[in-house]
Amino acid sequence: MGFKEEDAVKTIGDLLNYNDMSKIRAILNGINPNIFSNSDVKSKFKEVLVNMYNAEDLGYLKELLNDFLRTYNQYKGVFHFGFCSEEFRNKFKRSDFNNPFELNRFREIIAKIVEYGKNYPKETLGEFFISPRGREKHRIAWFVKEDMVYFCEPFHHDKEYDKFCNEASKRKILKGNYHNWNYVEEFMPLNLKAA
Repeated sequence: MGFKEEDAVKTIGDLLNYNDMSKIRAILNGINPNIFSNSDVKSKFKEVLVNMYNAEDLGYLKELLNDFLRTYNQYKGVFHFGFCSEEFRNKFKRSDFNNPFELNRFREIIAKIVEYGKNYPKETLGEFFISPRGREKHRIAWFVKEDMVYFCEPFHHDKEYDKFCNEASKRKILKGNYHNWNYVEEFMPLNLKAA
């Protein structure tokens, strides 16, 4: 029994959380490109299959998978706010982040970044944008790739933020340090779907 289109897309999305190249490749090889009804989607998936052996770089393979998912979502008319990293999500498991005031403030910042993208007031620090600018306790490190916003890490403690700034300015923290990207609107503590 093979995959159906929707099951294959969900599985491909789940693969973004895997870190075993051979397992990812084995699962991808089990998906027949002909299950995709849209020719652009089918071509993009064939591109993934052809290129997944070109490099041993897990990040490159995940970029291919994200490109495929973007193509599929555009075909289906589904548009996402952006992605958030595992590190971003883990911060909200802490009691100092997971309270109504903090959640509301970060929800406001994220909504503005999504709305205005690179036009939202920001500072550039290493590979990241930091918003908002000025004297603000709440900040988010983020970047844009192919018109999609990637939220790396939230801050509201000066010591954590200062440490991040120091390391990011020396390029000791890079975009590649952040992993396991999920759609930010599906991150329930922020409840962006209701915003």
